[in-house]
Amino acid sequence: MQQQRLNDGLMYTDEDRCIGCNNCIRKCPTLESNVGVMGTDGVCKMHLDAAECILCGTCLDTCTHQARRFRDDHDDFITGLKEGKSISVIIAPALLINYASEYKHILGYLKSLGVKNFYSVSFGADITTWAYLKYITENNAVGKFSQPCPAIVSYAERHLPELLSEIIPVQSPMMCMAIYLKKYMNVTDELAFLSPCIAKKVEMQSTRGLGMIRYNVTFVNLVQSLRRQRINLRSYPEIDDQISYTLGSIYPAPGGLRENVEFFLGEDAMVVQAEGESHAYECMEHYRALKSDWLRLSQMPTLVDILNCGRGCNYGTATEFRHEDNGAIQVEIHRLKRAKRKVFREISGNIDEGHSPEKNLAALNEKFKDLHLNDFLCKYDDRTTHRASISRHALDNAYAEMRKSTEDEKRFDCGACGYKSCKAMARAMAMGINYKENCAEYLKVINKEQTDYQLSVIEHFKEVDDVIHNLNEDNITISKDATNINERVEEAVKSSTKMQTNLNSLQEDFQKINASYAEISNVARTSNILSINASIEAAHAGAMGRGFSVIAEDMRNLAQKILRVAVENESNSSSIAKSLGDVVESSSTITSGIDGIKETTGEIRGNVDKISDRTKNVLDILSKLEQESDSH
Repeated sequence: MQQQRLNDGLMYTDEDRCIGCNNCIRKCPTLESNVGVMGTDGVCKMHLDAAECILCGTCLDTCTHQARRFRDDHDDFITGLKEGKSISVIIAPALLINYASEYKHILGYLKSLGVKNFYSVSFGADITTWAYLKYITENNAVGKFSQPCPAIVSYAERHLPELLSEIIPVQSPMMCMAIYLKKYMNVTDELAFLSPCIAKKVEMQSTRGLGMIRYNVTFVNLVQSLRRQRINLRSYPEIDDQISYTLGSIYPAPGGLRENVEFFLGEDAMVVQAEGESHAYECMEHYRALKSDWLRLSQMPTLVDILNCGRGCNYGTATEFRHEDNGAIQVEIHRLKRAKRKVFREISGNIDEGHSPEKNLAALNEKFKDLHLNDFLCKYDDRTTHRASISRHALDNAYAEMRKSTEDEKRFDCGACGYKSCKAMARAMAMGINYKENCAEYLKVINKEQTDYQLSVIEHFKEVDDVIHNLNEDNITISKDATNINERVEEAVKSSTKMQTNLNSLQEDFQKINASYAEISNVARTSNILSINASIEAAHAGAMGRGFSVIAEDMRNLAQKILRVAVENESNSSSIAKSLGDVVESSSTITSGIDGIKETTGEIRGNVDKISDRTKNVLDILSKLEQESDSH
């Protein structure tokens, strides 16, 4: 079901105000009307399905957050008047009851806006009484429902269509008044109804409404609009209804059908009254059983007078004082009851409390002899929506979702979900209009499972605590070892650096020695060449040069020996120099490796420090959880 559809009816949910308390479900007579919509915040808010809601107003009473609102035709009515439409107004008697000192000024204000005429429904109530009595006596139609209440009719049309044949097919006082105006007074104006009831709009739009009344203007919205605009009603003249006085003027108080029937049919006429949301719909639900009892006792009631509102239309769903014991209303009702008897005596000498019921009924029929009963009869529509039957399997699945397996669990019936029974909640879930999260017992089970798990964790706190303590101690040891390694590595780096410096110096010294060896080799070669030249010269000198020749030979031998030693030492020095180079290079590699080890041990120490910090945090959390567990 799309959420948009849920906001289309006369009654709707202000989602910003709804907190998901389920109070709206608690007294609602229809299971299907309230549809849960789960929000992203996990709160299930109840919306109204216009196809199922009967506009009984119980959710207006039970919702303490003013999340339930309703719509009427007030704005369209005012706009129509401002546009110059010809509109006359039918007045519910409850307007006089609720605003005894203001209602005439209210009519004066509306007259200033362009209302043509005002007509009291009290006259329509008399027509309804006449029509009821005539229909009952001519058709022996006893034990049936009256229907002045559109919420009651809607309940039968939408949820108990089998009772439609048990409702007397006489129009409500509002419709009897409209029919009288249109058919007998030839009123061509559009009609508006000053109304104490939200559901009257449904009656207007139904087939029995005959398209005669255009606007349902509720008391609440009209009066609140006047206050918002700060209209000074006393600045407008007093205007009363403009229908000529007849017997209808003595019936302004709604809910008096029982008194009227008994007056005209006698005290033996039994009228069963069922008023108020709980009583009325329970009476309808159990009507078949009640009828069986009446038949068994041979005492069939003349009429079952059934009203949605517990104190009648004076406290209707769209009245301002619905939740108040208003003293002014009570005084006005009493005054009108006294006026009724006075008017009986003063207006018509044919109808009087002193006459027999038969004579009074004959006089009433004479009074309305020009009316045709068929004009004021109606038909009811079966408006039940198609609902798939709920299988036992679907109910079992719903119970399973709510974690209800035993019969006791299925009949826990705590009412926290708003429904009267767990079965009703299961049905709502099977229909897809509610969620398991709205079941308090389900939440208890889930919370218990979570609590048990938490307790299981808490039971192992000591073991976890010991492990973490040991881990923390190991981390501290590792951190210390890493620090020691780091210090020793730093010493090794220093020694390696010093050794590398010394090796570099030694390498330089060897390079200098190699240079010296090269010079010695050059000197030896030169001496060898000189000794050869000296020998040649000594040979030329003969005997004179023989001694010089010997010296030259010794010098050549010495030069060759020096050269041989120098060459050998130079070769050895080069080999040593190469080895020293290799050592220096290895020393550099060792130094780089030690630097890497130093960096790695630094990272190890840093990570170990982080682990130690986090371990400490975990220990603190465990300690806190353990303290909280002990406190609970």
